[in-house]
Amino acid sequence: MTATPPVSENIRTAMKLAGVSEAELARTTNLPQATINKILHKQTKDPRLSTIIVIADALNVTIAQLAGIEPISDDGKSPQLSQRNFIPVVEWNEVLSYLGDTAYSCEFKKWLAVDPEQNKNRYFALKTMPSMAPRFRENSLIVVAPIDLCEEDGRIVLISFNGNEPTLRRVVKDGANLLFRKLHPEIGDKALKLKNADRILGIVIETRMPEH
Repeated sequence: MTATPPVSENIRTAMKLAGVSEAELARTTNLPQATINKILHKQTKDPRLSTIIVIADALNVTIAQLAGIEPISDDGKSPQLSQRNFIPVVEWNEVLSYLGDTAYSCEFKKWLAVDPEQNKNRYFALKTMPSMAPRFRENSLIVVAPIDLCEEDGRIVLISFNGNEPTLRRVVKDGANLLFRKLHPEIGDKALKLKNADRILGIVIETRMPEH
């Protein structure tokens, strides 16, 4: 009797047939690449069923096939990667590097499912900070559309002042002037005009709670 290949080998087989790398599978499943790497290298003896379900779905195979109960390609067809789109959840201190380099090599740990158009245009997500409440719920994710100009009054934009780590500001249109105010201004705080060294990086288009 032939021994049943372990789940890790079956996942590798399905990945090979689909032409999918670890990084691509991580993006599609919204799982950390480290988790997939541990499964493939048998460092996780008993992967969670929920993890196997999303991997099977992404590789267009069944759980029974990954478990070795059924052959992976008994119909002669190669599995295809599911058509799902994700954007990275970027750290605040990585935003400038991410936007400045289309081949930015950071291994993002989290991804957010989005519409295909958002994936195509290098949208990204940021985790909100406690100081942004109540405008943005703590630990929520804001989706940012890259853009270098915004004249819409009341819009929330992502700005880098003098090349520093980005921050959020609200657009205030005062006649012909564009000003930028803190989300929660204190007494004495003034809305600022942008200087030559300041850059608008994007606008906030959506807020979500993390999926995992």
